[in-house]
Amino acid sequence: MQEQDGKGTGADRQCQGLTKAGARCLFPALLDGSGHCFVHSPTTAAQRRAASRKGGLRTAQKRSALVGQIDFESPEGIRSFLEGLTVAAITEAIPSGRARDVAAIAEVALRVRAGAEAEARLDAIETALQRLVEKRSAQDGGSAQ
Repeated sequence: MQEQDGKGTGADRQCQGLTKAGARCLFPALLDGSGHCFVHSPTTAAQRRAASRKGGLRTAQKRSALVGQIDFESPEGIRSFLEGLTVAAITEAIPSGRARDVAAIAEVALRVRAGAEAEARLDAIETALQRLVEKRSAQDGGSAQ
């Protein structure tokens, strides 16, 4: 099932393209709504040509397999990214060492995100506590008169 933002998760984000052998492509679809991965998306043709000129399409595909899919704004986005990374590693679209490195970066992003959320919750608690203290001070000051 597609999410309302069009990004979707898991299997519904699988590329709609076909491999040379006629099987369905295993890469996750880009977040651009095209339903295709970097390799099959018509919107990335210029990028693929540039990548091809810089050292061969196969190398560029491996390095760019996850381009456009990085959404570190939410835990769901990171989880979706890691799903795509897993598929790319299993299908050997990217080297396992690179997959480990990128997964470690995603883990750090999750920790930073969790820290920021905890800090925001703490700020809200401190603000609520300060209001409570001010309210009690006002009540105590008003009843002492």
